[in-house]
Amino acid sequence: PGGICVSGMVYEGVRDRIDIPFEDLGEQEIKNIDRPVRVWRWVADRPAVVVSRQVNPSLPLPDKPSIAVLPFANMSGDPEQEYFSDGITEDIITELSRFRSLFVIARSSSFTYKGLAINVSDVGKTLGVQYIVEGSVRKASNRIRVTAQLVEAATGKHLWAERYDRNLEDIFAVQDELVHTITATLGGRVDSASQMRAERASKADLQAYDLVIRAYASWLRSNKEDNRQARELLERAINLDPSSAQAYLTLTMVHLSDWLAHWVVDRNRALEAAFEFGKRAVALDNTHSMAQSNLGLVHMFRREFDDAQHCFERALALNPNDSIALGYYAIYLTAVGRVDEAFIKFDQSLRINPLQPDWVNWLKGIALFTARRYDEAISCLRTIKDPINEVRGWLAASYAGAGRLDEARATLEEFLRIAEEDMAVFPGCKIAAWEPYWRGAGAYQNEADFEHLCAALRKAGLED
Repeated sequence: PGGICVSGMVYEGVRDRIDIPFEDLGEQEIKNIDRPVRVWRWVADRPAVVVSRQVNPSLPLPDKPSIAVLPFANMSGDPEQEYFSDGITEDIITELSRFRSLFVIARSSSFTYKGLAINVSDVGKTLGVQYIVEGSVRKASNRIRVTAQLVEAATGKHLWAERYDRNLEDIFAVQDELVHTITATLGGRVDSASQMRAERASKADLQAYDLVIRAYASWLRSNKEDNRQARELLERAINLDPSSAQAYLTLTMVHLSDWLAHWVVDRNRALEAAFEFGKRAVALDNTHSMAQSNLGLVHMFRREFDDAQHCFERALALNPNDSIALGYYAIYLTAVGRVDEAFIKFDQSLRINPLQPDWVNWLKGIALFTARRYDEAISCLRTIKDPINEVRGWLAASYAGAGRLDEARATLEEFLRIAEEDMAVFPGCKIAAWEPYWRGAGAYQNEADFEHLCAALRKAGLED
């Protein structure tokens, strides 16, 4: 009474043209209208101001993916709930900052946009970022709904959007769950977008970080030629930026892949190189969760299990949202015989990042085989679209364990045929000659687990 209100449709039409002082009243029951209407009330004691289109000078973009999280809007119609939407925003900023591969704008800069109508392109230029996160929080009765979206600042293109609905039994537990889920997904989405950008860049334009991103994408393809190309790209990156922890931690995995897949004649040298580069990455940035978890993997394959556990626990303390570190820790737990705990870590990894790469199913397949859950191992390993050859070996062993011997033999024959073409030194068909390969692949601490694998490979067709 005595005031002026407009519908959400009208408000959306004017919000980017004029700084109109409106208060969000949330959804209201309106006479003669069947469903509730979103209502905004004009605050008459504040003058309307035409928004200036003058933008501050653009800041240069950092040399790694950059992101600003704008204050999440409180859509509850209750100013008392403002603390929750602000808390969600602040925690997302804090958790994203744990990802050392991202440049994250601080809270004090992001919150200057609180309550303002914004143009994402202008914000991107002013703050010098590639990506903007926007969102909203709505609380009703005992339910909470949080929406979040990732926008490319330069184009306004929506790269990802999601809605989360939860019961509000414990508001702070819900906040923690939402923050972990959103930040883990955002981290993966930004990494994916950055890889695609690096793939599109011309060779002349590539700088150190783009070289690292392109190398990482090559390494993920898990074949000998792409691994070689990744190594060359990383060596160029290090020449440009010798202080790049990201380059060294990726180079660690490239050399470890050479060792695991027997793509080089001198495997001892490859493992030693992985160890040296892993230590170098940690020395350059000991707060980088991926540097810690990569070094943990190398320790595991060097059979330094206590050191490996220390690295994995350090990695997850630094960044509990690092789904890759969770996956690596799970395969460590499998190797040391704690396979039930490994499945918990795999589930946590999948929950915070549903868009897992295929190698996660490779590692989970190993854990399922180790747990004698052969049919589940087969189903898991068969989901991998373009498997590294080792996967075929685990699949053959799983078929043998399940008693499906015809499939086991056929899969092992394919494994041996590809291995003969792919490996620097082919071991032949005797199981004793394959022992160094499979001790590396399983990294089992307990001899009984390794004998279980060998028995399955014998049933599949490897000779004594």
